[in-house]
Amino acid sequence: MPDSPMRFKLSGSVGLRGRNLPNDIRTVQKALNNHLLYLSPLQRLAEDGTFGSNIHRSKTLEAIKLYQKEVVGLKHPDGLISVNGPTHRELNGLVGLPKKIHTFTFHDSDYQLTRPVTTLAECLATIPRFVRTELHVRLMNVITYMHYHGIAMGVLPGIGAGYRTFQQQYREVSTNGPGESVHNYGLAADLGVLEWGDRNGKAYFSDYRLEQMGKMPEYAGLPAKIWHIRNRVEPIFLYPHPPGKKDPAHLQLFSTKYSGKRLLIRTLEEVVKGTGVQYREGSHGYYECYFPDIDKWVMIGTARMMWSGTIKNANAAQTAMVQDHMRKSEQVARWIKLYHRF
Repeated sequence: MPDSPMRFKLSGSVGLRGRNLPNDIRTVQKALNNHLLYLSPLQRLAEDGTFGSNIHRSKTLEAIKLYQKEVVGLKHPDGLISVNGPTHRELNGLVGLPKKIHTFTFHDSDYQLTRPVTTLAECLATIPRFVRTELHVRLMNVITYMHYHGIAMGVLPGIGAGYRTFQQQYREVSTNGPGESVHNYGLAADLGVLEWGDRNGKAYFSDYRLEQMGKMPEYAGLPAKIWHIRNRVEPIFLYPHPPGKKDPAHLQLFSTKYSGKRLLIRTLEEVVKGTGVQYREGSHGYYECYFPDIDKWVMIGTARMMWSGTIKNANAAQTAMVQDHMRKSEQVARWIKLYHRF
């Protein structure tokens, strides 16, 4: 978690009797929108750089005063954000929970939690660009639902998060080769917990798999409940790692009845349509290719060997052809329809 989710500068004061430059007002509106969710059911502010025709009836002024009261701790909020003043500094340095702890009972349980500082917008921003639209929508649904229940979830950073290129698969993942992971098809993401707060107001950041929570006797059983609620939001998800297993964060859109190797064969089949070339699974993780020029099935090696051009039992032209098919497969993998019926 960065030191401040909304670090900003002001050219002049904003609010009652403030200088109220449009850009400064807009900046404050954006900052408040990132924090107000935890303070009040007020609707999101319009980021229009104005207080309207009557500042005393402005929702932006109302939000400033509420923030000053609930977070800054002013007994008599004045509705003015001075440059580098207490309210400005607090907005720039909000890294913990609000000073007034807002506890609530976690969904369908007796566990007391505190609402997280991480905003819904920040959680949604973790969804990678290249996941498929249908996965993106469902990730948004899950993240939004869990955030409503006080658990800030997001797609985890790094190689295992969302879409993964064939080259990343080749270089950085030891289990499956290029094209053998659902991540290579934009149909999987690792969705874990970015932040949750205990009943005393302490925030736990990046507890992706709830390992910290799992070690606390006072929260015994809560991690499993959180995973269970997350998993039932979108029933169309497949969860190959149930609670208690190695990676409960992994989510996968649609069930494929075949192994990761079958996924690669499916994309290769699409690439070689009409060429006479064929691919199939061999033994021990190897693949076989039918070369029409020699009218023969040949064992060519693993997906890693096919990607890197170190395949077996093939001449230079055949090796180049297989490599070309692998490169084209990566493009096919972004749009090919696999779904549960595949």
